[in-house]
Amino acid sequence: TVADSPGPNGRPSSRDELESVGDYLRALMSDMMRTRHTLHQSQSRLAAAEKLATVGKLAASVAHEIRNPLAAIKMWLFSLQKDAGGEPETDRKFQFISEEISRLESIVRNFLEFARPPRLRLGPHRPDALVSKTLELLRPRMESKRITAHWEVCGYLPSAMIDAEQFRQVLVNLLDNAAEVTPPGGQICVTAAAEPGPEGQPAVVLRIADRGPGMSEDVQARIFEPFYTTKEDGMGLGLCIAARIMVQHGGRLTLESTGPSGTTFARWLPAVHG
Repeated sequence: TVADSPGPNGRPSSRDELESVGDYLRALMSDMMRTRHTLHQSQSRLAAAEKLATVGKLAASVAHEIRNPLAAIKMWLFSLQKDAGGEPETDRKFQFISEEISRLESIVRNFLEFARPPRLRLGPHRPDALVSKTLELLRPRMESKRITAHWEVCGYLPSAMIDAEQFRQVLVNLLDNAAEVTPPGGQICVTAAAEPGPEGQPAVVLRIADRGPGMSEDVQARIFEPFYTTKEDGMGLGLCIAARIMVQHGGRLTLESTGPSGTTFARWLPAVHG
């Protein structure tokens, strides 16, 4: 037809022009959808940050109110144990009370850590050395559950700016979670590699893969929320604090994959140049 044939001087036909306009409109709509998605993510992060700030203030207030009575109870318990101890049954009861007080102190520390995160003491470290040391410390705990840890460094691994103590805390949290869901006789795989980061920058990636049953979509969507937990005796702060520590390091903690064969978390750290 005339509409489909080239115009004067070899100009594009009307059909070609319509196709070009259609391509432009589709590209424009795609850009608008991406912008809308980015805006929604920013709003979600802002809402989460405001929620964290509010909950953090409440947590700090409650934790401080609990800490002083706990210290007094612990002091008087020690005094009573010295006066009334000696009999096996009495000592057993004192030991039980002492352990419960220690558990409450741990909860208070977690609240305070959530509310007022410590300032990082960053220095250049080899992540593989820190991982090896942590795995060695956790070996007896894993052996008691009849679980083994496979540790592998894939190629050359650069250093990263790390707070060694906070780095170890995140790793212990992830390994404990992995050990809880891995069946006896199973194996947890820990790997490290140098890979490009989200924006192409050099990064160190540590992956912790368990052999558990995986997570439902509902759990995946809320896994990093504060006070959300699927454990009967859990507080729901471990992964939230771990993710924040990684952000403070300039990196991130992600749920990389999950399914019937297990779950993998990935820790990304910016590599030290040179």
